[in-house]
Amino acid sequence: MDIKTIDIYYNFEQSEDVTDKCNPFIEKFEELESLAKRLQNIVHEESAKSKGKLMEEVTDSIDEHVNYSQLYYDAVKNSMETASTSYNKLINQIKAHNITVHYEVIEMNPS
Repeated sequence: MDIKTIDIYYNFEQSEDVTDKCNPFIEKFEELESLAKRLQNIVHEESAKSKGKLMEEVTDSIDEHVNYSQLYYDAVKNSMETASTSYNKLINQIKAHNITVHYEVIEMNPS
């Protein structure tokens, strides 16, 4: 009785790209980004009709908020894309493993 061993890397399931799982979340942030810019444009259009310190403070405040929010949106989108890539790697690593197969070699005697 001869027992042999073989080590192989086996794909239990085919790899797939799941990086698009973050897209709905990113789309929500892009929608917020778009709404912030739209509000900024509306405030600028309306403030162009008026002059004064209050209007300048309002437009400056909106601009500051939109610029700060833009940094946040960019950071969140980048983080989501990074997390999605890590998630994709993890999922595909789970689908394949190194396995060891032990088997017995049976010799047949020729008659």
